[in-house]
Amino acid sequence: MKRSLTILLCILFAMHQSLTAQSFSERWGELRQEGYRYYLVSNRHGIEQVLQQMQQLLEEHKQAHNLSQGVVDSLQQDILKLQGDYYYELSSYEDNAYAKAEEAFLTSLNYYQGLETQGRLLSSAEGYNRFLLHQELAQLYYKQGRYPEALKQMEVVFSQADAFATCMEPAGDGSLDPLYDIYAQYALCLARTGDFAQAVELIDGVVANYENTDSRQFAEALRKKAKVLMLRQEAQGGSAAEAVDCYRRYFELQRRYASEHFINMNAREREQYWMALRPFVTDCYRLEAADPALLYDVTLFAKGLLLQLGRVVGEGRATEEAVASLSYTWQQIQQRLQKDAAAIEFIQYEKGGKQRMGALLLQAKGKPEFIALTRPDSILAYECGSWTVAERLSTTDGKKKNALYEDSTLIAMVWPQALTSRLKNQRQIFFAPDSYQHQLAIEYMFPAVTRGNQPSVLRLTSTRQLMTDAPSTKDACALVCGGVRYNNEAAAAAASTADNDSQTYAYMQHMRANFSYLEGSRVEADTIASLSRGGCGQLLVDSAVTEPVFRELCGHYPIVFLSTHGYCCAAQQALGTDLKLGAMTDESLSESLVALAGANSHLLDEQFDSSRPDGLLSAREISGLDMSRVQLFVASACQTALGRITPDGVYGIQRGLKNAGVGAIVVSLWSVDDGATCALMTHFYQGIIDGKPLRRAFDDARAYLLSTNRDVRPDDAPYVRDVSAPQFANAFILIDATM
Repeated sequence: MKRSLTILLCILFAMHQSLTAQSFSERWGELRQEGYRYYLVSNRHGIEQVLQQMQQLLEEHKQAHNLSQGVVDSLQQDILKLQGDYYYELSSYEDNAYAKAEEAFLTSLNYYQGLETQGRLLSSAEGYNRFLLHQELAQLYYKQGRYPEALKQMEVVFSQADAFATCMEPAGDGSLDPLYDIYAQYALCLARTGDFAQAVELIDGVVANYENTDSRQFAEALRKKAKVLMLRQEAQGGSAAEAVDCYRRYFELQRRYASEHFINMNAREREQYWMALRPFVTDCYRLEAADPALLYDVTLFAKGLLLQLGRVVGEGRATEEAVASLSYTWQQIQQRLQKDAAAIEFIQYEKGGKQRMGALLLQAKGKPEFIALTRPDSILAYECGSWTVAERLSTTDGKKKNALYEDSTLIAMVWPQALTSRLKNQRQIFFAPDSYQHQLAIEYMFPAVTRGNQPSVLRLTSTRQLMTDAPSTKDACALVCGGVRYNNEAAAAAASTADNDSQTYAYMQHMRANFSYLEGSRVEADTIASLSRGGCGQLLVDSAVTEPVFRELCGHYPIVFLSTHGYCCAAQQALGTDLKLGAMTDESLSESLVALAGANSHLLDEQFDSSRPDGLLSAREISGLDMSRVQLFVASACQTALGRITPDGVYGIQRGLKNAGVGAIVVSLWSVDDGATCALMTHFYQGIIDGKPLRRAFDDARAYLLSTNRDVRPDDAPYVRDVSAPQFANAFILIDATM
């Protein structure tokens, strides 16, 4: 009996061990696949979380089951590959991330090579892991412009593609089947290294495979063929007609797909759709003067999509009106232009290994024109005094901005004669910025005209805004907030909320941020509130400007004035390549914020639960609010126009406000002066109360600063100071006020 019991216990223990091993193996495989999926959609935080889970799982299993060193070493390769994926995505944030990613990939590849040298056959999982390492190393080299090295890795991938076809993960974003995507990637690497004959032959095979099949698959094949043809045309010259035809067909397929399916997409599906579309947008700009009309329509379509990506109100679905707006054409925009007005879509793109800029100019008559502009790197490298333009743009010190707006040579580079000569007789110039223009108030740099009136230069998120009638703000009620008390422990009483941005809290606590009380902000809020007529608005000051209260009220007023501290991380972020698409994440929007009551108290509290409202209202949190009724939002704070500069625009407070549905916005390009800001905003609101259109009211308020040397101080004591310098008068910009 005793012996039978012992045997039974041994059997049960063996079964437990087998089940545990099976459970571990299954869980490990799930994590490995999950981490790779996060890499496909550029979710760096998702990769990081999977890495932590894999490391913890491996450590627990090592201690419980005495895994052999060989098994541990093999499993470590999965972790090492995912670390390389993580650093690949981190390369937009850290300069040395490229080297770390390459080291991780090569270390793992050397491990597999060592096993083969020792005569050990790789398992199917190990073989596939090595296959992916070659592909991801190719993507890394391609991203760095190391095209011969990328081609060498893709040759290995291409030679093994058929063997691993059944293992490949679909991207799930409407791109090519993974096997044919490898063929297309190989063709792009061949084209980048000058082997156009083989590249065209290969990509033609991909196109033929999808012709007369699923339209999105066919569209993606057309896009990559167009890219190969453009690379050939740039290297060898000749006509771009075939590439233009591919791009036109691709665009029509995508526009048709959007009109049929966009309204049913949730926020995540819209982002995936944009990920697949985005490479086409910047690629087709390489056509330049070959077809400016196509480029203008593409720009309207792309910016229409971008304005919808971050909408998360309700179920986050696009409205029928938004979907209809995706079909806007340059002809419709032209019909909205008066005879003495022009619209400009500025575009940045890569061609011949260089970043370039162009202007798509649309006037009241005629077709769109393409005008080549000064290259962005030339602008940024230009020295204004002892600082380059790039250095002056990167600082938030207002004094360092003056030289930018007083240098005639720089002004001529920003507004070259090739463009201004086409704008001689225009009274209004509407423009949508790109690249460095998001950090520079180019509307205040337009060269003075020699005769006639100086044109009004108006900034828009997209010239498609001209299709929307500007509502009147006369007699509109305003929510006015200012004089915020940041040291306010009572504000910590709010309950937890699922959408509080704990990432923003972590950023600011790590920086040991502390916000000082702004005397001018209280004067500004009191003065603006006193100007309101009819008593229909609401004033919040001191400790009343809490995050829950502001969230609750901000969507109910046509005008919102928020006077407080702002902060952002102004940097560039690359989003994807030909070989691997990039993705926009909430991370960038978590790096920009405005401070509300209690922010300091919460940041100093080491035990604070960051799931509760923390007084730090991030751009990501703003994106989730419904402010579709807000006709004007004034973010009277430092740095609210800044954010991560991406090919898709600025990811900061202004993006959060547009995602929330706000109409016109006023935001700042650097750290602003308290007194000058108070003067500007009170004169601006007085103009609105007097019934002036937003643009006129704002221009008149700036004119006040430009013409006075009397600074408005919080205590109103006699004090003379010149506030007409650019650091005061040019700090704020008005966006999307078409009247």
